[in-house]
Amino acid sequence: MGLQGKTVDDLSKDLDLPATQLLGLFNRTIKKMLDYINQVQEKALSKQLDKVGETSAASKMVPMAESLAEELNAGADELKKKQEKEYAQLKKADLSQYVIKGSEEVWEQILDGSAPSSKVISIKTGEKRLNPEPARDDDEQKPKRGRGAKNFKGLKGKKKGGKN
Repeated sequence: MGLQGKTVDDLSKDLDLPATQLLGLFNRTIKKMLDYINQVQEKALSKQLDKVGETSAASKMVPMAESLAEELNAGADELKKKQEKEYAQLKKADLSQYVIKGSEEVWEQILDGSAPSSKVISIKTGEKRLNPEPARDDDEQKPKRGRGAKNFKGLKGKKKGGKN
């Protein structure tokens, strides 16, 4: 232990103390020394932080150029301008492809309730839709089985484990 290079047994003989008591005293001494060293470090760091905090905190505390209300109003104005531009673009766009079919009379009749009431509204337009895909052969319409598909018809009489 220490700079003397003695063992705990040698020290217990020299001091006439049991080894366990000697180790307990050694442990308490080390803890006290560690606490003192930590206190010294904390004081030094707090002094340094106080010096740094006084100079930099004061220089960083500058009032904002505009108030919060002004900043919010500016953001609202920008958003309003953006929405007006988008609205103008929508007005210019050709939206005729999205027009709902049916005459005013048909719509009034359905919405007034003179037509039979239901949750689904359907209006006949007189137009037929074009088939987007050409007709397929019968072979192509049948669902194809994947690589791992199994035919379960042949497995009816078999038991688990592959035994019959």
